[in-house]
Amino acid sequence: MDAAKDGDTIIVYSGTYEENVDVNKELTIISQSGNPDDTIVKAAVSDDHVFNVIGKNVTISGFTVTGATEYINAGIYLNGVEGSIITNNIVSDNSCGIYLDSSSDNTLTDNTASNDYYGIYLCDSSNNTLTNNKASDSDNYDDYDCYGTGLDLYHSSDNTLTDNTASNNYYGISLSGSNNTLTNNTASDNDYYGISLSGSDNTLTDNRMTYNKYNFRGGGINDIDTSNTVDGKPIYYLVNLSDITLDSTSNAGIVYCINCQDIFIKDLNLENNAYSIYFYNTTGSKIDNNRVSDNYHGISLWYSSDNTLTSNNVSNSNYGISLQGSSDNNTLTDNTASNNYEGIFLGSSSDNTLTSNIVSDNRGGIFLQDSSDNVLTDNTASNNSDGIYVYYYSDNNTLTDNTASNNSDGISLSGSNSTLTNNTASNNDYYGISLSGSDNKLTSNIASNNSDGISLSGSNNTLTNNTASDNDYYGISLSGSDNTLTDNRMTYNKYNFEGGGINDIDTSNTVDGKPIYYLVNLSDITLDSTSNAGTVYCINCRDISIKDLNLENNEYGIYLHNTTGSNIDNNEVSNNEYGIYLRYSSDNTLTDNNASNNNEIGLYLRYSSDNTLTDNNASINNEKGIELRESSGNTLTDNNASNNYHGIFLWFSNDNNTLTGNTVSDNVFGIYLGYSNNSTLTDNNASNNDYCGISLSHSSDNMLTDNTASNNNYGIRLMYSSDNTLISNLVSQNEEFGIYLTGSMDNLIYDNYFNGTNNAYDYGKNIWNTTKTPGTNIVGGPFLGGNYWSDYAGVDTDGDGLGDTLLPYNSEGKIANEGDYLPLATPSGTTPLIPATVESEGTDNSRANYEILASRSGSGLVSGPLPDLTVLSFDPETTLVVEGEGAEIRVMADEFPEGLAGYNLTFSIEDPAIAEITEIEFPVWANLTAGSGLPAASVNMAAFDGDEMIQAGAESVVLGNLTVSGKAFGKTNLTITVEDLDDDSGNPVGTTVLEGSIEVNMALTPDYGNSPENPDTVEGYKDFTGNEEISSRDLEMSYNIEWIKENMLEEFFDFNGDGKIDFNDIVALFKTG
Repeated sequence: MDAAKDGDTIIVYSGTYEENVDVNKELTIISQSGNPDDTIVKAAVSDDHVFNVIGKNVTISGFTVTGATEYINAGIYLNGVEGSIITNNIVSDNSCGIYLDSSSDNTLTDNTASNDYYGIYLCDSSNNTLTNNKASDSDNYDDYDCYGTGLDLYHSSDNTLTDNTASNNYYGISLSGSNNTLTNNTASDNDYYGISLSGSDNTLTDNRMTYNKYNFRGGGINDIDTSNTVDGKPIYYLVNLSDITLDSTSNAGIVYCINCQDIFIKDLNLENNAYSIYFYNTTGSKIDNNRVSDNYHGISLWYSSDNTLTSNNVSNSNYGISLQGSSDNNTLTDNTASNNYEGIFLGSSSDNTLTSNIVSDNRGGIFLQDSSDNVLTDNTASNNSDGIYVYYYSDNNTLTDNTASNNSDGISLSGSNSTLTNNTASNNDYYGISLSGSDNKLTSNIASNNSDGISLSGSNNTLTNNTASDNDYYGISLSGSDNTLTDNRMTYNKYNFEGGGINDIDTSNTVDGKPIYYLVNLSDITLDSTSNAGTVYCINCRDISIKDLNLENNEYGIYLHNTTGSNIDNNEVSNNEYGIYLRYSSDNTLTDNNASNNNEIGLYLRYSSDNTLTDNNASINNEKGIELRESSGNTLTDNNASNNYHGIFLWFSNDNNTLTGNTVSDNVFGIYLGYSNNSTLTDNNASNNDYCGISLSHSSDNMLTDNTASNNNYGIRLMYSSDNTLISNLVSQNEEFGIYLTGSMDNLIYDNYFNGTNNAYDYGKNIWNTTKTPGTNIVGGPFLGGNYWSDYAGVDTDGDGLGDTLLPYNSEGKIANEGDYLPLATPSGTTPLIPATVESEGTDNSRANYEILASRSGSGLVSGPLPDLTVLSFDPETTLVVEGEGAEIRVMADEFPEGLAGYNLTFSIEDPAIAEITEIEFPVWANLTAGSGLPAASVNMAAFDGDEMIQAGAESVVLGNLTVSGKAFGKTNLTITVEDLDDDSGNPVGTTVLEGSIEVNMALTPDYGNSPENPDTVEGYKDFTGNEEISSRDLEMSYNIEWIKENMLEEFFDFNGDGKIDFNDIVALFKTG
């Protein structure tokens, strides 16, 4: 090579040569045999081209060229070259077989390219001729998100392709550029596109596309006649035409209409294309009675208006029927869209009419995005993920007489000024009708047999004469303000009605036939049995009297918000989520109410102070009988809270709450104070509870006097609680310990009666007696000193009723630091004033609402109820990831009522061919962590909360992060297996585990060229979702308007300069890349 000069011919004898050849002269390089099979040139280094041609007028012929495998090196590479001939070569197992970079007027003939990432690749190259080449078996280059393509012309124009074959690649022939001519080429058996065309003024003649997933993808103004075929059927590519009819006699395989009008397409069977029917800027046309299946887009209209689509059947496509890019005033009637990703999709398209269409078994049935003033009438959406979904700045739409059944969600509306009338939403997995937005009107709709009937969040909406019945949870659930509800009926739902906020809801609204009383800014009103009230809300009220009512089957039986001076007396409140709920409400009195059999809490006070609760019964509620949360100065007297999980529960409730004479029995926890200080507990009976009679956790400066805690697992239990005073309490016959202190200091404990097998446990430093003081003690002796201990074996030698030997009493060493120096004693042979065995009166040892759990070794819990279930889930629930890329998933627990000691969890991907776990990350609180090997489809994580950072009541706890990588297009489930999960007491945490899912999308090919006529391929658009289609969904991935408004300076996101941020800014951002 070095000795050769311009115009020389180099003849290479048969053999295998390992070298990288630089050609910088005008040379002819040919094999002596002319047979590429016996003359092989293999790259000496794989990250360089085998033949690197930078000289013009070079001929290379008769070689097998292989081994340039590093991205993006080629077997034969022409850089800035013209007048060269590449012929009769086999180029295989390279990154690129033959690569022309900025090269013109070259000829490629009779070459075979196989097992390359790109068989033949032209970039910014023009006026080249490719004839009779074969490109096959090109593979995807996962590391660089490149799709294997047989013949790829990128930003290349004025080239001629004749008699070439592209088969068994991912893409067959991909063309972006203009004025190219393709004649008599064959694209077959490719995994995705046969021929993909973007650009304009190209000419296609006699090309054949067969057995590709999507035979043809076009766009732009091109000259493509019917000699081109897809699976033997002609392509009709109409440009600037009108008054044409295509019916079954045309035998059309695909139809494109660019800048056309008055086209009639009917009775066709179209399948296996990127778009089977594609309109761009086409008006006044009809698409009738076509069967369209197995396409990426079945029927797609872009910037096309005043068209009619009737009785078409579109199935098994990504988008069944789509109207995008201001496709307005179209009419869709009696079409069927089934088994698509989106059945009927409207993106940025308005004033369309959809009537009597059937959409079933799609991910999205009918989906409107940024589309307003559309009319949907008498459509049926069934067995979809979303039945009818109106989303993302879609306003002023009208939905009438539609049926949405057996979907995940029936009808979902996000927008304003829309009208929903006489629609039926039934048997959907989640919401029947879900509305988030403002100024919408819902009239005479039916929502039945869903999980939730009608869910409304927003303001100034009007609901009139709607029916919500037989739903698993809520009939109508309302959050927001200034909404108006009239004549709505809620019947036979688990919870008929949930409200909140300042709304106009009159008594024409009913729950199980009884009126809703929704009082706002009112005073001096009495509601008694003559009102027949079904549920009562008081918002910003005072001096309301609510008495003698029977209230059931609602979110709240009685709800007070910012309400004062009111009386709630003698009501039966049952089978609600919450019985009686006070929020930001003070100086109210609750007397003689029966709040039982509610799903969460019987009597619930939150942010509410100085209320009085007397003689109420709050029993057999699933969670808590009475709860005070962040509430102070309340008085609870003579209430009964039995057969709940927690009897009386105080959480972050400080300052002068007083509990007197209450009975809390047959619960799991009797009285529980968490992070609650300065309260007084007197003369309460906390007996026969499965776990603990009285519990204090992280609570200080409380006074406990004259309480009874007997026949529990633990009588009194203090955890990390200090400076409390316990006097004259009766603690007897508890299974584990009478009193148990852990992490607790400086508590004063004296004159209590302890009678049990294990009376005390204390590894802190607490005070177990006061100074010897005259006065009658708990067992009738003349002096106050320490406590009565049934197992004290010492002797009172001086007759003062205080023990004088075996001091200090330390419960057989279980009181680790000092102990009781003045234990109470009785004269030998006499019985203490208080009986040794104390049974609480009127108690039932059965626990009707709880299962019994087997004990754990060393836990201290012999038997107990099923704990409040902690929900384990993934955030996000559905993770989108592109092939070859990673995404992070957070593992969450909604709450740990009793804290967290540690966990051992296994996370598994159901289909390891689709995704794998590549990294795990433990949270900052975790100690002694351990994880199994990576990457893997299943991984184990174990951690211990050694610093006790996850305390009782912790919410939204991060358990760890998983990084998953997409391996192949598809969807798979992600599961959690609980090997071990313990609370701070060593007891197992009951869990509900929610599955997640991973959706892996295909990575995008290299950027397409500029083609304003085809919005899928306009240069600078970005496929953020990785689903290989450009749509407004990509905008959601990159630009969250609501978040920006709430968290950022808006002027930095006003990309179009109009003084506000809205969808037009997204478009401006999107078009600039």
